Formats: sequence, structure tokens, C-alpha cells
Amino acid sequence: MTEETKKWLKFVQASSVPLVKVDDAGNPTDGIASGSLIEYAGNRLLFSVFHATGISARWLIRLRYDAARNRTDVFFAPQFNCFVETSPNAPIQGGAFDLSFIRVPPDIVPYFQHLQPSGLVEERERPIFTSDLCEQPQKNMLYAFAGEVRPFFMPDFDSLTVDHCTYPCLTLNRTEGVYHYFRLPVDHPGHDAFKGCSGAPIVGFDRRVVALVVEGDIEANEIIGISMSAFKTAIDKFLSREA
Repeated sequence: MTEETKKWLKFVQASSVPLVKVDDAGNPTDGIASGSLIEYAGNRLLFSVFHATGISARWLIRLRYDAARNRTDVFFAPQFNCFVETSPNAPIQGGAFDLSFIRVPPDIVPYFQHLQPSGLVEERERPIFTSDLCEQPQKNMLYAFAGEVRPFFMPDFDSLTVDHCTYPCLTLNRTEGVYHYFRLPVDHPGHDAFKGCSGAPIVGFDRRVVALVVEGDIEANEIIGISMSAFKTAIDKFLSREA
């Protein structure tokens, strides 16, 4: 593995924003998802996928664990927005496309932290991508995504534990409508291996986001991502109304 590849995978490792579902009292549950922070048209937007976030559930962004105070700084997200298609051939149940997003304050900066029982090992800012929402995946490019998976809530400690996984070296197989299909370099490990990665950015070797993880297909050995570029016009109209 070249040094350039190692640097790319380290970048991808921190690329997704961890989202945690909370109950009405603001306490964490075992519901998790991923997101991507993107600077677009003077706005800082958090993108994820509708089947994970919904529009009525409450979510928080885990920003940073502060060892000195023994607490985790979080940002409670407002309700997510989504786009609805009224035709009978809508992509998913309920007529909503599998994309969700919110606008967040421009100073929201989450951190990737590698923690061990001995204490904090590594800390670095998660990337804030800059995009015109026009990026398209290329056949000759390698892609990867990362996220936190296998959530386990420990009620006695009011704590949520997760594993972190990075999935490298995906290649574009095909595009159908608003979805891109990426071939895995190894056999699909099963859906449990990806639980929590929904909404994670799919990042090219050029460090650009081309899609968000939606789901996997075991038989086809693929990861399916939804394109943000397909919704650029609708996002522009939404932001103009909110200005």
C-alpha cells in the first residue's frame, strides 16, 4: 500500500459524522446512522438518508469526548428535511426519496477520536467537504466509506458502544436513476456489518463525495449510494426559501 493510499484511507476513516437517535428526554438509544457535512452555497449542510433519520425522530451529532470533563459534547439536530415524489413509482414507501438533510451552524465541527481503555490515543477534526453537488463517480476511480456499526446500549452506564469500520477500494459498477452501484472488492460480509453506515459519504481517491450509503446487495456484491447531484435544483429552491 502506497503512502498516498494510506493517507486517503485515514481521511476516509474520519469522513462520516456519527448520528445517535435520542428519546423524548434527550437520552441516547441504540439507534445510529451516519452523515456527511458539506459546505454548499454558503451553507453548512448535514446530509444523511431518509430511511435512517426519518423526519420526526430526534437525533444528535456526537462532536467530541472531553476527557478532562468526562463528558461528550453533542449537537441536537433539528428535524431532517426530505424530498417527496408524488408519482406511484416513488423510490421508497411513503413517496420519499432516500435522502435527508438539515442546515447546521457554521461552527459545527465534530472530531474523530480513537479511544482505548488507557485514554485518548488520537484526535483529529472530521472533514467538512466543499461541494457544488455536481460530483459524479468515475469508472477509473477507487471509492471508500466508513462508519460506526454494531451499536450496543448499556443502560446501567447510560452509554452506547460501537465498532468502527472502513470499507476501501469500491469501484463504480453502474448508475440507475438517482442511485449509484459500487462493486465491493471482497464478498459482502452481511448487512449487520454495515448497520449504522447508512448516510455515510462515499469518497473517491480525489477526496470528493459522490454519494451517500443507502444499502448493500449481498447477491450482487454491491453497495448502493444515492446521488446528491440529482437533488441540486430542489436543494437550491429549499435554501432560497429558507434564506
